Amino acid sequence: MLILKFVQVARFTKQGIRAVAINAVTLRKARAEGRDLWQEARSGKYQIVLTSPEQLQTRSFDRMIEDKLFREKLARFVTDEAHVVLQWSNSLRPAYGLLADMRERLPEHVVYMAMTATLPPGPPTTTVLRSLGYQHGRYVVERQDCERTDMTLIIRELQHGIDRATAFPDLDWLV
Repeated sequence: MLILKFVQVARFTKQGIRAVAINAVTLRKARAEGRDLWQEARSGKYQIVLTSPEQLQTRSFDRMIEDKLFREKLARFVTDEAHVVLQWSNSLRPAYGLLADMRERLPEHVVYMAMTATLPPGPPTTTVLRSLGYQHGRYVVERQDCERTDMTLIIRELQHGIDRATAFPDLDWLV
């Protein structure tokens, strides 16, 4: 998920959208440079702020969402990769189970979105939406083709065994 946020920031930036990923890695790097990413986000420097459920529980995040100007400008709260919410909230990352609480913490005008390319219709979708605080009859499910024209599937037979855990010469072409 960390890599995904960096990829998303790069794509937004390429499109001229000011975006930042706020996580342990970027916070540490910014601190070393004498910068405060939360303050930068709070000031409106970025149009999109990507972070993790764990960061939503920090005092720094609280200060940002308590800021009057930030609250006025906040338009969306998006849960990406929503299909992992139930699985991860029970064990791996309990903070995912607290995402529904954001509805009480953010202004009423904020629009909530949950995105996934792999959640099947029916009970799985309903269960995830319920866990995120969506109320029956008060949301719209939109399904679109998720074909990725920017990805290529290449199948090659490996010439070397996988018993060599430190080297994978058959995959050198990926770099």
